[in-house]
Parts: sequence; C-alpha cells; structure tokens
Amino acid sequence: QCQIDLTTGTATLQYFAGDDRQTIVEMATAPTAMTSVGSYDVSFANVDDRLCLWIDGRLAEFDRPTEYVSSDVPQPGTQDLAPVGIAVRNATAVVSDLLLQRDIYYRNDVIQFTPDDQLSVLDRAYSVNNFNYTATNSYQRDEVNSSLLHLLTNPSAWSAQYAHDTAQQLSSFGDYGDYKLADDEYLMFGDNSSMSKDSRLFDYETRPMSGIYSHRYAVRERDLIGKALFIFWPHGVPFLNDGKGIPVWYHKDASGNKVADYPSISVPFYPNLSRMKKIR
Repeated sequence: QCQIDLTTGTATLQYFAGDDRQTIVEMATAPTAMTSVGSYDVSFANVDDRLCLWIDGRLAEFDRPTEYVSSDVPQPGTQDLAPVGIAVRNATAVVSDLLLQRDIYYRNDVIQFTPDDQLSVLDRAYSVNNFNYTATNSYQRDEVNSSLLHLLTNPSAWSAQYAHDTAQQLSSFGDYGDYKLADDEYLMFGDNSSMSKDSRLFDYETRPMSGIYSHRYAVRERDLIGKALFIFWPHGVPFLNDGKGIPVWYHKDASGNKVADYPSISVPFYPNLSRMKKIR
C-alpha cells in the first residue's frame, strides 16, 4: 500500500509480511507535491512485481527500489474480495472518478482430445510434410474447472479447487500441459481474452490443412508481420438516457444471471474519435 503524509507530501510504500500479514515493512519513500489543500490526480500501480506512484501525471522518484518478490503461485486471497481501499486521517477529502484496472490472469487449462485424435493429428502433422488431413477430428474443452465460477466469493476454496483440478488435468494429459517452443516460435497471450484467443487455444485442424506443421500452440516468427500503428476503434461512447445509452447486452454474475446495472453494450453510441490515434 501507499501512504502519503499530507503535511510533508512524503509518500511511503509498505507491505504486510508474515503468515498473519500483520507486520508492516517499509519499502521506500519519495517526495510529492501533495502538501496543501487542492485537487490532485493520483495513480498507484502494482505491475510486474513493481510499485509506481504518479501525482498529477508525474512519476514519484523513490529513494529505494520498489520491486518485490511475489509468490510463485499467485493464487487469490481474501484481499481480492476488497481489492482497493482509500482512507483519510485528520483531513477531509472527496474521491471522484475512481478507476480500478486489473491485469489478465491466464490459467493453464488443458484442451481435451481423444487418444485417436491426438495420434492422428499430432504425430502425422508434425512429421509428414504431405500430411493429408480430413476434418473429422473434434475437440472439446475440459469442463472440470466449471465449478470455479461458484467459488469466486471464497478465495481459499477457489485456490484449493483450482490446485486439485490442475493436478488432475496434468496427471491425465501429461505433456499436453507443457508448451515447448522452437527457436523461431512464440507463445502469444491476447490482451482482451474474452474477445480473442491466446495461442494455446489455436486449433489442431486449420494449420495442418494449410501445410503448417509447427507446434499447434505456437506462432512462427515468419508470421509476425509489421507492427501495430493505429488505434482505429476504441470503445464507443453511448448517448441518450443521460449519456448511458439504451442497454442491449449485460454482463453476467458467477451464476450466469444478468446484472441489471452492468451493461456490456449500449446503443446508440458514436465513435470515440479522441482516442483514435497513432501508436507511439
């Protein structure tokens, strides 16, 4: 967490250590401009095991490194039930435009195939250049982790169930939980996983039919063409109904029920022209 002394402007980073997480350990301090009454834009980030603080767009310069060593198994904890908190002592404050952004969490779920499918597609596709493939093989997702949806409010139970399911999958499918890459191959993770697939979910059929015999889950270096140049379609901005638009599609809760006050798509909307720009 980050504490800012509103009399001196000093920002202090600290974490809670010990099995009971009751021991406070100071990591680093930095001066900031928050020393008087006023309005401030504050951003606090915990990304890739590093803490960063911005005040009015200026990155705070701490006196010590702000990297830390995280758990090798980043399972959820009780803190995830209340992922952000703001407290003010001996002062009065108004917090507005609070935005919480979370990183994507990739799970190593195994795609289930029948043994015949595995042999006919894997062995032949990766060893025979003139592989004659007929689209008769099919696969389905292993649904063993479906119970996790019902444990989102109980992090310890979720972690235990996930550990059990993962061990069960890997014991059943063995090497299919490993992803080995050649020198000219890459494993790709998408940044909008609900709308796209990372390369682990690529299918077995399409590429062998096109004469491509690299690892099924890999992207070849020769297929990386060009680079991203322009943000051409950011999220649209709804209008009417006090700027909220008319909801036509909703997010769902862990039980699959529609959340009435959390629409995912609203119409009408207009293009967000201000965010259409060249990528630096």
